[in-house]
Amino acid sequence: MRPQKTLAQLLPILSVTAMSLFGFAGITGCKSQDPGAALMTEDMASAPDMATEAPDLLVPPPDLAMACGYGRSAPAGVCGCDSAHPVACTNASFCCGSGQQCGSGFTPSCSGPTGRQRLAAGYDPKRGLTLLQGGQCYDPVSGVETLCTDEWELNSVTFHNHGIVTGPTPRAGATLAFDAGLGGLLLFGGQTKWTDPNAISAETWLWNGSTWAAKTPATSPPARAMAGQAYDSTRRRMVLFGGVGVGDMALEDTWEWDGTTWTDRTPEVSPAAREGHGMTYDSKRQKIVMHGGLAGGMYASGTWTYDGTSWTAALPTFGMAARAYFPMAFDEARGVVVLFGGETPGQDPLADTWEWSGTVWQRKFPVASPPGRVGASMVYDAVRKVTLLFGGVNGTQGLISDVWAWDGTTWKQLS
Repeated sequence: MRPQKTLAQLLPILSVTAMSLFGFAGITGCKSQDPGAALMTEDMASAPDMATEAPDLLVPPPDLAMACGYGRSAPAGVCGCDSAHPVACTNASFCCGSGQQCGSGFTPSCSGPTGRQRLAAGYDPKRGLTLLQGGQCYDPVSGVETLCTDEWELNSVTFHNHGIVTGPTPRAGATLAFDAGLGGLLLFGGQTKWTDPNAISAETWLWNGSTWAAKTPATSPPARAMAGQAYDSTRRRMVLFGGVGVGDMALEDTWEWDGTTWTDRTPEVSPAAREGHGMTYDSKRQKIVMHGGLAGGMYASGTWTYDGTSWTAALPTFGMAARAYFPMAFDEARGVVVLFGGETPGQDPLADTWEWSGTVWQRKFPVASPPGRVGASMVYDAVRKVTLLFGGVNGTQGLISDVWAWDGTTWKQLS
């Protein structure tokens, strides 16, 4: 594993604050940077613009309207904050979780997590929420970088703090994706001690919407962090590729989870060993899509697809910078893969947006964009019908706590 990028290298003075999801305007977007010329070892080409009308993200879905208000219940016939949301807000019209701050106004708005990078994010379509697990945080008391100990969800209304849960130990660089067969989010691996790159897990965990359960498969992939994981909903298999293992060893193996155990499915022809790549499932074309990463000490720019039998390299897109440690997600409504930012040699963190149509990548040029970042996470929110971007790190903000939504045309900051 290459040396971890520390905040001291990125930011002289770190300032990390938790921000309300809908309570106030956040950082203004910055202009996308020109990613420069791509490395020619692997590269790709460009796709048609597919835009859709942006939904109103500030209005909670009507099916979540609650008689007492968000975070409130009436066990004795009188509305009040429930046990999971003890903080009363705005004339007690809604309540937030312990340690959260109330947003302004009457729209339910509770503050989200502090800044973090390399967190695992997974969207749960069964419950209509995103789970944010782990990552690397900053401890303002000790003044050191550490693993995040809290866990969060972004439900259809606002953030909810799960606090410290019984489940996976704190970790960064784990993978997380929804397993439709088991009806929950499946987590694998991760770095379990921030100061020790060899402290890497080979554990498999399942989150059922309320609790974690450790799985004990007959066979498991070797321990790893910064891998790629995506669920093939057509074949009903979770696919895991690459990552970095113990001894700084980059991995090039392909594993599949069938709901009970892991099986090594590495074909004869595979992408080179790598970490920090993006990976998602394209349900329109029924293929896993993998892009970029750090391969053999070089930043890769190639795209590969996996159909359950073999990996196939796509044609290159010239002008797309080679990169690693960036997020990708599949926009189900528009049928495209969305990619944002990442790290490339000799430049500040990237702030460009790209979309993959199945054959080529096309760069998008929105009026405003999130600030460039490395180590962010991204999911497609099927309720809001937007791609959500969480966290990351850069040299200006340090660890980032903002949330942005992409609708195919515009980035909109939510916190």
